Amino acid sequence: MRAVGEGALPLRDSTIGFGQPLLGSPDTQILYPPGWLHLIMLPDRAYTLLVLIHFLIGGLGAAALCRRMSGSYRSGFFAGAFWVVSGPFQSALNLWHHFSSAAWMPWVLLAFDRLLEKPDLRRMLVTGAVFGLQILAGSADLCVMTMLLALVRLLCEGRSLRVDLPRRGLVIIGAIGISVSLGAGVWMPALEVVRTSGRSALSREARTEWSVHPLVAVEMALPIQAGALPMSRESAKRLTDGRPPLLKSLFLGSLMVPLLASGLLNAAVSIKHRLFLAIGGGLAVAVALGRFTPVYDVLVTLLPPLTLFRYPVKLMLLVSLAASLLAGFGVRALSSVPERWIVRGLCAVMFVVALWIRSDASRWLAPYLDPSDPSSAAAASAKVASALLWSALSLLALGLSTLSVRRAMSVPAAAVGLLVTLFVNRETNFTIPSEIMRFRPEHVTKLQDREASRLYAFPYLLYPERLPEVLAPRSPIPPETFILLIRSAVMVPIGGVWKLEYAWDYDQKGLLDASLAGLTQYINGPQRPPAFLRMLQAANVGRVVDFHPLDIAGLTLEHIIPIVGPRPLHVYRVSGALPRAYAVSGARLATPAEAQAALLDPRFDPRVEVAVDSGTPSAVSPSFTSEIRIAERRPDRIVVEAVLSEPGHVVLLEGFLPGWHATVSGLPVPVKRANALFVAAAAPAGRHQVVFTYRPWSALAGIAITAFSALALLAALAYLRSRPQET
Repeated sequence: MRAVGEGALPLRDSTIGFGQPLLGSPDTQILYPPGWLHLIMLPDRAYTLLVLIHFLIGGLGAAALCRRMSGSYRSGFFAGAFWVVSGPFQSALNLWHHFSSAAWMPWVLLAFDRLLEKPDLRRMLVTGAVFGLQILAGSADLCVMTMLLALVRLLCEGRSLRVDLPRRGLVIIGAIGISVSLGAGVWMPALEVVRTSGRSALSREARTEWSVHPLVAVEMALPIQAGALPMSRESAKRLTDGRPPLLKSLFLGSLMVPLLASGLLNAAVSIKHRLFLAIGGGLAVAVALGRFTPVYDVLVTLLPPLTLFRYPVKLMLLVSLAASLLAGFGVRALSSVPERWIVRGLCAVMFVVALWIRSDASRWLAPYLDPSDPSSAAAASAKVASALLWSALSLLALGLSTLSVRRAMSVPAAAVGLLVTLFVNRETNFTIPSEIMRFRPEHVTKLQDREASRLYAFPYLLYPERLPEVLAPRSPIPPETFILLIRSAVMVPIGGVWKLEYAWDYDQKGLLDASLAGLTQYINGPQRPPAFLRMLQAANVGRVVDFHPLDIAGLTLEHIIPIVGPRPLHVYRVSGALPRAYAVSGARLATPAEAQAALLDPRFDPRVEVAVDSGTPSAVSPSFTSEIRIAERRPDRIVVEAVLSEPGHVVLLEGFLPGWHATVSGLPVPVKRANALFVAAAAPAGRHQVVFTYRPWSALAGIAITAFSALALLAALAYLRSRPQET
C-alpha cells in the first residue's frame, strides 16, 4: 500500500534485508484477490474478514468434497465442521498464506475428483482455476501437499485408470498448465529468489525443525495441547525444539478415533475414496513426524525438490482434512451393525484411557513441566484434566448413541463431540482490541533521520531462551502486553509499519541472498562479533536499539526509553556510518565470497574502495572528490545526483537483487554487485544523474502471464456456460 501511495510498483520492500522482492515472497498475497481487501480496509479489519472468508471457503469445501464421496449431506456437514474446529486448522490462522491455501485444498481435490470422472474441457478449466487460486494464496507447501494428495487419488483409481487414459492424461496436464500460468505472478519471482538464496541448500536439521514428536502426536486424539504447557527447558527442547510450536494445537477431536474407524469401514463410500484418504492421511502423519522416522528421509530422497520445504508439522493440515472427511463418513455409518460395534468398543477404550489419565493428570505431566513454576504447572494440569473429562463425556455420548438402531441418534452425539473439540481449541488464538494493532510508539520519530539510514535491533525472537529476560522474567504476560512490547521495542519486522528500514535482520524465511544470509547469521550470533561496528557502518546503520546497555566503541547512548515490560529500550547512535549513497575511486574485482572477506577485513576501507563482481579494477586516487545527493527515493526507483572529479563508482547501499537496472545521464550501464551485498554503477568524471530502477523480469513477466491467463480463463468459462449443456 505504501509503494502504491508513493507512485511505485509494488515490487520491493525496502524495510527488510536491505530491500527484498515483494512478489518473490509469496506470503505477501499481492495477486491473491481476497488480499485486495487491504486496498479498502485497515489491516486489522481486512485480516478479520480474510479469516472469516477462508473459514467459509475451507468448511464448505470439505463439506462439498465429503458430500460428493459419501452421497450424504449429513456427512458433509460434519466433515466441514470437524475440519474448521480442528487444532491444525485453528492454529494456522496466524500463518495467513498457509491458512488461505489450506482452505482451497478440498476444492482442488473436489475439482480433480470430478475431472477424473468426466475429463472434459469445462472441468479441466475449473480444476486449473481452483488450483491456480491456491497458488496465488501463496503457500508452496500446501500446493505441493495438494498435488501429492491428488496423485494418491489418481493411483487409487486402480484398473479404471486405464479407461480413456490418453484423454484423462491430456486434461490433467491441461489443468496443471492452466493453474501454473494463472499462478505465474507468484511462482516465477519466487523461483528467481530461491535460485539466488540458500533455500535450495537447507540442511536436514533446518528442514526438520518443528517435526511432530511421537509423544506430541498423541495429542491428535487426546486434548493434551502440548504447545500450551509450561514445559521445562529440557522437555521443550526434546519435544518442540525449544521453540513455541508452529501449530499450537494438534487436537483433531475427541470422537475422531471411533468415527474415523467407522468411516474406513463405511461400505456406502467407494473403496477408492476411503483408500485415498487412508493412504494420504497415513503418509502425511508419517512425514509430519519428520526426523523421528525414516519416512521423511525416504520421501525427500525420492523427490529431491521437497528439500526446499521446512517444518514437517505443516503436514498436520493435510492430516486434519483427511481425518475429518473419514469422520464425516463415520457419522453416516453408525446405522450399520458392524460399525456400531466397532465404534462402541473404541469409545469404551478411549473413555477409559481419558479418565485414567485425568485421574492423575499432574503425575502424567510432571516429567515434562517446569518444576520452578509450580502454580503454572498446577493450572496446566487442571486444564488438561478438564479437557479430558469433557472428551470422555462426548465419547460416552457417542457410545450410548450406538445402542439405538435409529440413525438420527448419531447426530446429537457427533454434535456434542464437535462442541467439545471447539471448547478444547478455544484458546488456540486470541483476539485483542484493534487499537493495540494501531498503536504507534512516540519514540519512532527518534529513530528516523532526515537522511536515509537503517536501524539494527538484535533478534531476540530468534533466541527463545533469551526472551524471558526481556519480556517477563517471573510470569507470563497477557497477549495485549506482549504485542505492545514488541511494537514499542520495534522488533524486526514491526518497524517496517512505520517505514523504519532494518539492517542485518535475521533470515526468517530463508530467502535472503546467500552472501547476505551468511553475514547476517554472523552478526546475529549470541555474542557480538569483532567486526560488529564495522558491519554497522558499512551498512548505513544510523542507530542500534537494545534492551541491554552496550559498551561498544563507536556507539553513543542517545536515549533510554521506558516501555511496556521489565527493561527500557536503549537507543545508540552509530558513529562513522556510511551514507546511503556515496562515490569511490578505487575498485577491486572480487567474487561474492572474496567481497565478504574484504568487508570484514580492517584493511579494506569501503569509503574509498569498492569490491565489485565485474568491470575493470582501479587504484584508489588520493585526489578524488565527489558530491552525492539522493534526489528521489522510492522502493523501485532511486535517483542520485553525482558530481565526480575523476571516474569512479557510485555505490548505493540497497540490497543487490536480480532486476536492478541503472542509467548514467540517460545511458544504460551495468549494475554491479558491490561489497557482496549492495549495488554500484561506474560513472565518468563530471556531473551526472544516476538512476537505479528495480524491474525484475520474472515479476513483470509473471504478472503479465497471470493477468492474461485470468482473462482468458474467465472468457472461456463464460463461453462454455453460455453453450447449451449436453444431455
